[in-house]
Amino acid sequence: MKIKFSGIAAIIAILTGFVCLYSFRSIPAARIWSSYNVLYAEKLVGEQQILDYLLKAGCKDVISLSYQKIPLRSALIPVEPRLSNYLDSRALYFSDKDKNYNLFYIPSEYEPRTEQALQEIQKKLGIQAGVDGHEEYPVLIPLICLATAIGLWFFAKNKKVFACISLFPVLLSFSLPFFPVASAVCLELLALFMINHIWGRRRYLPAVFTNPWVLAPLVTSIAVFFSVSLSCGLTALVVSLASVGMVFLLRCHELYMESKSDFNYVLIFSAKQLPLMYSRTARATIAIAAVAAILLVTFIFSSLSAPKSSVKGLSVPSPSYSQNPDGEQLPSLSDYFDWAWKTLSFPYINMNSQLNSGINLDFTKEKVKNGSVVTIPRYTQTENGIEKKDEVVMTFDGDFISSLEDGIDKLEYPAIEKLMKSEGAKFTVSYNSSVSGKDTASTVRNGISLVMLSLIFLEILLMYIFYTVIRRKNYESNK
Repeated sequence: MKIKFSGIAAIIAILTGFVCLYSFRSIPAARIWSSYNVLYAEKLVGEQQILDYLLKAGCKDVISLSYQKIPLRSALIPVEPRLSNYLDSRALYFSDKDKNYNLFYIPSEYEPRTEQALQEIQKKLGIQAGVDGHEEYPVLIPLICLATAIGLWFFAKNKKVFACISLFPVLLSFSLPFFPVASAVCLELLALFMINHIWGRRRYLPAVFTNPWVLAPLVTSIAVFFSVSLSCGLTALVVSLASVGMVFLLRCHELYMESKSDFNYVLIFSAKQLPLMYSRTARATIAIAAVAAILLVTFIFSSLSAPKSSVKGLSVPSPSYSQNPDGEQLPSLSDYFDWAWKTLSFPYINMNSQLNSGINLDFTKEKVKNGSVVTIPRYTQTENGIEKKDEVVMTFDGDFISSLEDGIDKLEYPAIEKLMKSEGAKFTVSYNSSVSGKDTASTVRNGISLVMLSLIFLEILLMYIFYTVIRRKNYESNK
């Protein structure tokens, strides 16, 4: 009864593994903005009609022109002064350069729903429309994992066992074809190869879960999966349980066949009596290090040639981190900070300065500098008479900027400032027909990915070096 229950649990774990691999699959896609997809639609159709289709498909928090409001007001003046053209120029975000298309920004979490809405828009309205996301399946990444698994299987002592236990990790690399995932899968395959030759021996599980040669790569691989994303980490755990279910069923089959046999071999040595790192697994370790190096180099070259994303060749607002971008400049987050500073500090500005102009010309035309302050005079009665002291009421510094960013998060409507904030402060915006795409979903930034790939390579290399040092010491002590 206990075996039957365990068998059913193993089958459920295997089926759950397949379901998770399908449900949480993700493909890298290039898009213009890190956290938003851009949907474009001909202006032959009104903006509200497009919004209705998006809302019907379940897309929420869509940033469009009609939803924009004044994001910030001064509590000290009833009428907002016209201190810059920020409020007008931000409207440029919502059309292409030639003013033929309306642009909508949909949070990337609604990407599948956006595709559904797009199909309905094209079918029902008969207009030209599309989105910027361009998916490309990186077939090389999972193929490297598959080739690694086949190579290890060829040299494995218990080939059936290795095939069963390595199936789901390899499938994980096909479901989530990202470089850090592939590198972690290869590290996991190395650990599985190490325990392959002790299969079926007494004290198998204690030998597996107490050996540092196995624990180090397994713990590192799980940590990498969770570093990629929470869903990736949870999927990896479910996949691990599915692998356990596979080998459990295999072991049940072996025990059943042994019970039908007239004669069975008994393995004398227990699993703990055999080394997991020896000449064969050491060679496998250096081979996996070479695979990790290939993944690292491939990642570096792929990052240098990031995929291009466009909206059918249209020239649309696009972020740029170049210090000298080409084309007409659109407002960015720094422009919002500048406008907000001028709006909030306006009540404190001397209206009688500079040639009776009514306002300080520098205040309206020059961008605010870091460390700028606004002061008001305070007069106090002292023993020496009335003394004047300037009190600082506002400072353009990190705290001020943080308060503005918090204010953007608290806006109760889909503001274009939220799009700006999602990209960060150190960028400019201009019209562009093709830009380097951002990697989507569940992916990590290039810098973090590079660190993870490098650490995995170094860990595998150190494992081999450490084994070589131990073997040399043992050889010298036995001389």
